Amino acid sequence: MTTPLFEAERVTRRYREVPVVDEVSLSVAAGEIVGLLGPNGAGKTTLIRMAATLARPSSGALRYRGVELKNATPAARGWIGFASHQSLLYPELTVAENLRFHRRLHGARTDIGELLERHGLTAVAGVPARHLSRGTAQRATLARALLHEPDLLLLDEPFAGLDGAARERLAGMVRAARGRGAAVLFATHDVGRAVELADRALVLQRGRVVLDDPEADPETVRRTYDTAAAGFPAGDAS
Repeated sequence: MTTPLFEAERVTRRYREVPVVDEVSLSVAAGEIVGLLGPNGAGKTTLIRMAATLARPSSGALRYRGVELKNATPAARGWIGFASHQSLLYPELTVAENLRFHRRLHGARTDIGELLERHGLTAVAGVPARHLSRGTAQRATLARALLHEPDLLLLDEPFAGLDGAARERLAGMVRAARGRGAAVLFATHDVGRAVELADRALVLQRGRVVLDDPEADPETVRRTYDTAAAGFPAGDAS
């Protein structure tokens, strides 16, 4: 049996003894896109941050290529790409400087000019990150995450703040990452986008997985998401 590129096994994260992520198990294979859905407070961001090694689970295990992330070398962590709706850019550096710094950090050989053009950032290459609009900062953050062609791409609400053209551009880049064998896990509120883009859809409710649909069936995903957002237990017909 092939080892998943990324795996979470009964992962729990508590804040003041309250479980925000509650015994979640999931896996993402190489060349697979998994969409993570759920209302606010469902645990999506916390789960993505743990996968990105930005938070530690209270219990359970997170594995990258079969190795627990807590034991992974810095080189292994370097093959993770992460972007959230909150910018991770250095505010005093320009867009191009941020990308060059990230390139050096990962030892990549990416052509920064080509990367800027691909993400529609050429016109703001010399602008400090603190002066960027939300949408432009989001595009620069995504360029940073994709720069070193990570094996595991983790995206938290990646479409937030993007216009229609930028959303379609990002969807194409996510598909391209899958095409080169990357594993992609992205969190979103957008059910339509999730079922369109993902090979598999998961729905979280109060920190627990209430749906893991290997076919990302739109009707099933929408019904489960609406139930979770309404606050009813999964499977409640009321």
